[in-house]
Amino acid sequence: PVAIEKVYVDGNTIFVEPGELEYGKTYTLVVPKTAVFDKTGFNEKISSDYSAMFVTDAFPLTFDEYTVEDGKTYSDERIIKFEDGSATLNGVNIASGHLVSEDGDYVLSIIQNDVTRVINFRINKIGPVITIQPYNTAITNQDITIHASTSSGILNSNSYIFSENGTFIFSATDAEGNISKKKVNITNIDKEAPEISGITNNGIYNTEKIITFSEGIATLNGEVFASGEKVSEDGEYTINVIDSAGNISSANFRIDNNLVSENILVNFKKTYSIGESTYAIDETNALWAWGKNTVGQLGDGTYINRYSPIKVLEDVIEVYGQYMGYESWQSDASDTYVIYAKKADGSL
Repeated sequence: PVAIEKVYVDGNTIFVEPGELEYGKTYTLVVPKTAVFDKTGFNEKISSDYSAMFVTDAFPLTFDEYTVEDGKTYSDERIIKFEDGSATLNGVNIASGHLVSEDGDYVLSIIQNDVTRVINFRINKIGPVITIQPYNTAITNQDITIHASTSSGILNSNSYIFSENGTFIFSATDAEGNISKKKVNITNIDKEAPEISGITNNGIYNTEKIITFSEGIATLNGEVFASGEKVSEDGEYTINVIDSAGNISSANFRIDNNLVSENILVNFKKTYSIGESTYAIDETNALWAWGKNTVGQLGDGTYINRYSPIKVLEDVIEVYGQYMGYESWQSDASDTYVIYAKKADGSL
């Protein structure tokens, strides 16, 4: 039913505010057809006389900051207060000021002057249950996506992507205002490649090198290689290191034990260019060679191209040769791919 606020007859109030009525009394409302209702901001006349009997509540219920209403669910404790009469909660007698703190469904009955008022309410202080779906916990160099769901309420996020190690807190709030949180901490993302020490990529060295790496397993020219091993033989090398997350580091380098250090000064008294290789005799009659070495023409016993001079022979006074059709100013036409070095004793 709609509560009647005020009724006027010829401008005079014949029905007052409900708050001015007494509790526990019986009233008869008689409204003549000349009355005007003032209810929702507009006036409305009735077509005939109206008469009705009604009874006000037997007593007032008073509450402090805690209160209960019929059909409501609460996420915190409640204190039940009433001025007079008696009350039961789920069939058990209680006094005014009774604290209700346990989760559950409750029926509050307050009796005064043989009139009973019944209020049904619920207390639910248990927050939503947040479930985290299974995710990768192994060491990885990939992003990790976390998916979450809740038994009730609304999540702050249904998923979260970790691109690096860190923490994210999922939060869910239900209709009663209960809040649940669940923290996810990721520590298994590794996107940093292993660090190789002892050499640099594309480095060239004339001494043995001790190579170390920070983590993982390695191969050197396809063979298993342990951190801390030495590499001393002439040659070109590739080292690959892979860690448990799949990150890879690689480096190419060359060992050339005949390589002249930059701080050594050598004076050449004769030089010869034969094809794409160069030969020179220094002041001590030592023979040096550098350049292309595809067929071993430098005379160092390898097929490694040399990008700086290396010493290949002592006591040399002259060089003769022909290579790939390019003739020097002195040549031996009988062998296209042979370089001759004449020594001080006359031998070749």
